[in-house]
Amino acid sequence: MELTRGAKICYNLKKSPYYVDFYTGNGKPTRFYFSSELHRIKFKERLEDYNRKIDEMFSKRFGFSLELGLLAAVDLYIKIEKRGFYIKDYHGKGYNFNDFSLYGLKVGEKLEG
Repeated sequence: MELTRGAKICYNLKKSPYYVDFYTGNGKPTRFYFSSELHRIKFKERLEDYNRKIDEMFSKRFGFSLELGLLAAVDLYIKIEKRGFYIKDYHGKGYNFNDFSLYGLKVGEKLEG
């Protein structure tokens, strides 16, 4: 762990103790790493509302229900974490911004609610 003295900031996100596990419909986590506890807290506090906002925005645009939780989480992460980008998939493989991609959506029955 490489934290600065006063502010407790970790500039090497791969070694950061600040992370959030985000679970998608498959029940497997994607881990988002943060440079500070403040950024981690902001992400956790805003994630649910931001996810709902993104789902509603795209559902209105296309006219059918979309669940875009991981897309919303990545977008929010980029907006909050300004000192880098590092996430791990459920296999433990780490990704930086330049080698990261999201692939596809699944088709399913419409959920009422």
